[in-house]
Amino acid sequence: MSPVRSSLPASTIASDYGAAGVFRVLDQQHKFGLNLLIARGPDHMSKYCLGKSIHERNLRMGATWSIAIAGILAALISLSLFSHRSVRASLTIKATPEDIWKVLTDTESYGDWNPLYVSVEGDFEPGATMVVEMRNPDRSLSILTPRVVHVVPRQLINQTGGVRGALAYDHTWQLDPVEGGTKVTQREEYQGIGVLFLDDVWIGAAHRRALIQLRDLLESGELAAGTSEDDPDKSRKEAVTEIGDYTESESLG
Repeated sequence: MSPVRSSLPASTIASDYGAAGVFRVLDQQHKFGLNLLIARGPDHMSKYCLGKSIHERNLRMGATWSIAIAGILAALISLSLFSHRSVRASLTIKATPEDIWKVLTDTESYGDWNPLYVSVEGDFEPGATMVVEMRNPDRSLSILTPRVVHVVPRQLINQTGGVRGALAYDHTWQLDPVEGGTKVTQREEYQGIGVLFLDDVWIGAAHRRALIQLRDLLESGELAAGTSEDDPDKSRKEAVTEIGDYTESESLG
């Protein structure tokens, strides 16, 4: 017996015959459609099978793309969370921590001796936001707004900033009394996907140049002739020979 296509709405069938009646009628309608395709000939049946095949292929492609996109997103998230790099430069200066501290906290004098952070505004107080102009390798300037996190007078200044996941930084000045003067260390930690494009060799050498300028200012009252500002590639050239006891670049991620 050929199935009969019901013209009754599903709500009427459900009220009279329950859920089982609805599924029975839907099954009959599906069989009716297939029988109709068969009755119309092989051309209609081929078109039906082709459409079904295309639909299934599109579903498979959609699933494949979803998996690929999920994998890319997972990789980007992993890079943004776990990529890490640090730069450190140290130099012993024949001066007391008190004298060095006066220069480090004198924001108006940074342009006189620091070739990287050429302008600093604000107060080195915990919770304060500083406004810093940083000179880039191409001599252009970038504006940074680090937040002061820790301050230990005559010992340490710690600031953080950037965008977490993209490129965040953690910068520290540290003073340690040693025989013959004070060991001054500048350390910067970077985290985020941006470290993949970071020129940490240039930054490390610029930190080293800043320490040299600071030393000359404190020990002789005169700055060294020539800075990285005079030659954008000078810091990179120096980094090749000076990385070691004075300048160190570490890739940890």
